[in-house]
Amino acid sequence: MKRMFWRSRSEVTEEVENGTPVSIEAGRPRRRMKVILTLALSGALGGFLISYVFPARYTSISTVLVEGQKIPDEYVHPFITSDFTQRIQTLSQEVVSPSKLRGMIEGPTHGYPPIPPLVKPEEEDKLISHIQQNMTIEPVFPSFSEAPKASPVGFTVTYVDSDPARAQQICAALTEAIVNENLKSRAEVAQSTVEFLGRQLDDAKKVLDDQDAKLADFKKKQMGQLPTDSRTAMSPIIEEQYKLLTRDNDTNEASYKDLLGKFRSAQLSEQLENQQMGEQMNILATANLPVSPDFPNRTLFALGGLGLGLILGIGRALWPSRKVKAE
Repeated sequence: MKRMFWRSRSEVTEEVENGTPVSIEAGRPRRRMKVILTLALSGALGGFLISYVFPARYTSISTVLVEGQKIPDEYVHPFITSDFTQRIQTLSQEVVSPSKLRGMIEGPTHGYPPIPPLVKPEEEDKLISHIQQNMTIEPVFPSFSEAPKASPVGFTVTYVDSDPARAQQICAALTEAIVNENLKSRAEVAQSTVEFLGRQLDDAKKVLDDQDAKLADFKKKQMGQLPTDSRTAMSPIIEEQYKLLTRDNDTNEASYKDLLGKFRSAQLSEQLENQQMGEQMNILATANLPVSPDFPNRTLFALGGLGLGLILGIGRALWPSRKVKAE
């Protein structure tokens, strides 16, 4: 009668190493390590190669420092006092408008910093959309602990592109465009403010002159030509009318003087802007040329593949040994 029993494969199989028979059980640790290393290195190589399947994204960054006006505020009050972050966002939206971007793409003859290399006309809309979606602006604070309590001291312009050189070129052009747009918009605001206050001042002067004429005419007719008896009888009425005219005249004169002060202050602010002594934006760090892509991070992909290979290798090495059937 035959007997059936199970024996470990290592008990019936041998291999020769350096001329000496060695059981599979004795050579298993070395084989396990070989499996682990092979799968780990294969995983690292595979992860690195897989990273090339994804389109690369390169990020170029520039930094702009914002300096306040060079004349103290108590001498010349700044006429632009809106929120800094909101102003920067407004400037960026103006710069990436289709009309301005198209001018930058088509070349410097349109008055904007160029975006090289120039693209074909049929590619302009695609590039404009890409720029609008891949440019970001972030405020820069004096220190991390003070953000966002303190006022920003500047901002960064970030642009992402599939080509590192183009990322740098477009980031630089956008940064220059924002700085130029700030100068232009401030000058326009200063000029329009002076013109507006000038018109208001002219109107106030006309009202004041009319009021002076009415007061002078009233004095001449009502207070200088009446007989003594009539003057005495009408003096309360004349006095009340005179008070009303005088009060209106004083009110108009105060309004005129207030407008005159604002007008002169606006003129000084306009002079500061024309002489570039007002708030200035200076490019502190020009757009950099990115050396490696931000995504995909090939090192991380390789490390991920290495980790996965290690897990698979360890799992394969620790898999239970097969049993062989012997009679």
